[in-house]
Amino acid sequence: PPWEFWQWFGYNPTSKAGQTVTADTALSLPAVFACARVLTNGLAKLPWKVYRRGEEGGRQEAREHPNWRLLHDKPNGRRMTPFSLKQLGLLQALLWGNSYWQIVWGKNGWPEELLPLQPGKMSVDLREGKVIYTYRTAQGPKVAQPRKIFHIPGLGFDGVAGFSVIQMVRDAFGTGLAEEAYAARFWDNNATPPGVLSVQGVLRDEATRKRMKQEWREAAGGTDRQKDIIILDEAAKFEPLSVPMADAQFLEQRRFTVAQFCGVLGVPPHMVGEMSHATFSNIEEQEANFYAHGVQP
Repeated sequence: PPWEFWQWFGYNPTSKAGQTVTADTALSLPAVFACARVLTNGLAKLPWKVYRRGEEGGRQEAREHPNWRLLHDKPNGRRMTPFSLKQLGLLQALLWGNSYWQIVWGKNGWPEELLPLQPGKMSVDLREGKVIYTYRTAQGPKVAQPRKIFHIPGLGFDGVAGFSVIQMVRDAFGTGLAEEAYAARFWDNNATPPGVLSVQGVLRDEATRKRMKQEWREAAGGTDRQKDIIILDEAAKFEPLSVPMADAQFLEQRRFTVAQFCGVLGVPPHMVGEMSHATFSNIEEQEANFYAHGVQP
C-alpha cells in the first residue's frame, strides 16, 4: 500500500534514514529474508496433530477426530498444504505481529476450512470485555466474532493483539535499506564516488559545463563501463568528495546490521550466513539455544 494508507492508520512508514519501511521492503533485505525463511520453514515443518488422553494418563493420536484432516492433511480448498498455511501464518506473525485465519464452520458443527486473511486489513478491539475483529473488504468493513477467527498474536502490550516488529524497530530496518541503496548506487556508478571535475581558470560556457558532466556520466557510470578510457579536456581533474567505503567501515556496519536483525528476529547469525564470529563450539551452543528458545516456545 502507498504511504498515505499507513499514515491514515497513524503509522509513519518513513524511517529517520529516509527509507520507507513496510513488510515488503523489509523482506527485500537479504538478512531479514533469510531470518524469515529459517523461522517459517523451521516451525512450519512441525506437524499439527490431534491427541486424546490415554487411559493411563498418556496421549494417543486421534486420527478419527474431525479436526485431524483440517490441521494435518488439508486446511482448505485452495490447494494449500498444512506446511504452506503455517508458513504464511508464521511470516505474518513475524513481521506484522499478528496472523489471522478465517474459520469456516460446517453444518456438522466442526470447522471445515482455515482461510488466511491479510493482517493489514484487520483491526482488533476490546469492547465490554469482548474481542471484536473488523476486517476491511471491497464491500466495506465486516465484523467477525472470535469463534470465526483463528488469531495468532505476537508480542504485545494488551494481551489482545501483537505489535508490528516493522513498526517497533522501523529505524533499524530503515538503516539496512539505506545501506542496500547506497551499495547499489555505488556499484551502479562503477564504484566511482561523487566528486568534482575541476578545470584551470573559470569555465563560463554553460554548454561546455553540461557537455563535460554528461560525458563523465556516460564514461564512468554503470558497471558495463569499468574498462572504458576516460579522456578529460580543459586540463580537468576529478576529485572525489565522499569518504571511501573502507574508511567509512561500510562492511563492518553491514555485518553489524545483519547481527542486529538476527537479534530482533531471534535467529543465530550463522544460520543466515554471518560466520565472522562463528566457531565450532559456539555454533553448537547457538543451535541448542535456537531450538530451546526459538522453536519450542
